[in-house]
Amino acid sequence: MHRFEIQDFELSYISELSKIVEDTWHINNDFGKGFYPKDYLSYCYVKYNYNLSDYSKMILVDGKFAGIIFGRINKNFKFFDYFKGNFKNFFMGLNILLKNKVNFFKLFRFLKKDKKIVFEKKNNEFFDTEVTLFIVDPSFRGLGIGRKLMNDFKNYCKNNNVKYIYLYTDSMCNINFYDKYGFKQIFKRLNSVKIEKKKINYYDYIYIMKP
Repeated sequence: MHRFEIQDFELSYISELSKIVEDTWHINNDFGKGFYPKDYLSYCYVKYNYNLSDYSKMILVDGKFAGIIFGRINKNFKFFDYFKGNFKNFFMGLNILLKNKVNFFKLFRFLKKDKKIVFEKKNNEFFDTEVTLFIVDPSFRGLGIGRKLMNDFKNYCKNNNVKYIYLYTDSMCNINFYDKYGFKQIFKRLNSVKIEKKKINYYDYIYIMKP
């Protein structure tokens, strides 16, 4: 019998989380290979989402770090919170830029294209709250960890009278989880990214769900 503990995310676990993110999405390998320390861009990606979230939980299985869910309820995230989060992210981005301009702008264009669909007017009506980052260590999959984390965030949203839970993801993630959990897909788009002169196609998705 496993012991599960959901608690507030502690920054002392950020290195473990960054490694899981890098192993899943290869951000540093694809956009910073040879220019940045190992897992550095994945670390920045984690911090970026953490800085723009008002909810951040992690789950431990038998005392071992196994996954996280970050989210933001827009009405609870005030102007000062956005300013503070973006201020921190600005200096982090500046550090990436100073290390390598070419890779910075390649990554910036990629993220800008992805974020554009999040704020499209036809999708924005559901943008009450957002799952900003959700990931489970593959070695712990099959234990219902993703469901436990999502249940916790769902209850948080319900207690705050949120109308819709909104998330952006892509085909590089386990999208079957969202279908099984009860999310409704409202957007799908073919996208591509050029990595080391090779074009890689994938799909973007937006899912919503009532808490």
